Amino acid sequence: MTSPGAGAGHTSLTPGYAWLVVISSAGAVAVGQGFSRFSYGLLLPAMVRDLIGSYSLAGTFGTINLGAYLIGMLTVSLVSSRIQPVRLILGGLVGTLSGMVLLGFAQGLTMLFVGMTVMGLFAAGIWVPTTALVGSVMPARMRGLALGAVVAGPGLSVVGAGQLATLVRSVVDEEAWREVWLLQFAIGLAVLAAVTVVLRRVPDVHIEPGTFALRILRRMPRWWAATVAYAGFGLAYMIFITYLVAALETDAGFSGSAASLMYSLVGATSIVGGLILGRFSDRLGRKRSLIMVFTLAAAASVGVINGTQPVVGLSAVAFGLAMTGTGAVMAALIGDHLTGGSVGAAFGMLTAVFSVMQGLAPQLGGWLADQTGSFTSSFLVAGAAFVVAAVFAMLLPSDHAGTRRGSHLDVGSGT
Repeated sequence: MTSPGAGAGHTSLTPGYAWLVVISSAGAVAVGQGFSRFSYGLLLPAMVRDLIGSYSLAGTFGTINLGAYLIGMLTVSLVSSRIQPVRLILGGLVGTLSGMVLLGFAQGLTMLFVGMTVMGLFAAGIWVPTTALVGSVMPARMRGLALGAVVAGPGLSVVGAGQLATLVRSVVDEEAWREVWLLQFAIGLAVLAAVTVVLRRVPDVHIEPGTFALRILRRMPRWWAATVAYAGFGLAYMIFITYLVAALETDAGFSGSAASLMYSLVGATSIVGGLILGRFSDRLGRKRSLIMVFTLAAAASVGVINGTQPVVGLSAVAFGLAMTGTGAVMAALIGDHLTGGSVGAAFGMLTAVFSVMQGLAPQLGGWLADQTGSFTSSFLVAGAAFVVAAVFAMLLPSDHAGTRRGSHLDVGSGT
């Protein structure tokens, strides 16, 4: 999906107010792409022990959430040209927060199912309109920085969620999870209020209908290698982030607080991952950067299995870089070979494949854990998928730093 607002001339808002729009948009993305997608993995061990009963079933709920998110993305793609971005963002926030409330009061699997579905479906209504809106209010010379600030939202929410879980468990008990969802709901309400106040002054922005176009992606040299590499990353990345806390608590004997700290470390590193690896790829090339980051992520998977410090901490840092850095480098790779709106359409197709694979990951990882009695096999599969991604990255066309045609990237499809 593209964000055509990013290519339009910016509005007449003052610079200060435009940055308020950026900050409030980052908050919306933190709720929709951070709390709603990643907090489940953080709270999973307690939820399994208290309500769900098995990691296979827990994986099913994770897959339901991601499947609903993919349906939401497709729906937004169809309606975004007819509904203003501000309304989509506000509707997405209201729906996402409704799902969090259901999770906070869930006493049975039916309410958990509805909450995960609603939360995933409506979270998709935040990302694309937000990037279009931010692109419309910022001048071209500041647009990359502004969108970078918005992309940092999920990383900030991962850090915040880890610390919230630690705080709640220190006050309630180590098994508390409903209270964390409700506290995140309260924070989300404050974000909703701020977004409502700030965005009401933003002029209307037109978004062209999104496109998932295989025919456009195929214009890129060795598009199949990029597709398999990104698909492998999608599967591995979601297994890793969903079951990191559970693996550290169950297999390595970490306390809930210690495991939450490692989860927060992933989030903190992911905030700058896109910036670091994006710049690294400018200097040493996209292909080399992807090979490096997939190799590091494979090593990080083995590091989690090792279960000792400082190996786990280093693994969290390595994975945090890969978590946001891979999307940035892959998007830049497409921008090197395609131009204009073709970039957004091609990356949208690539992201669709990525989303399908990450939707399968929670089910697979949970089933393996239940079958074997530990998360070793789950993280071995994640590591193997990262290796497959690295191998196919080696098959990408060679590139040379400093010789590219320039940036043509339409931001907006990477989450």
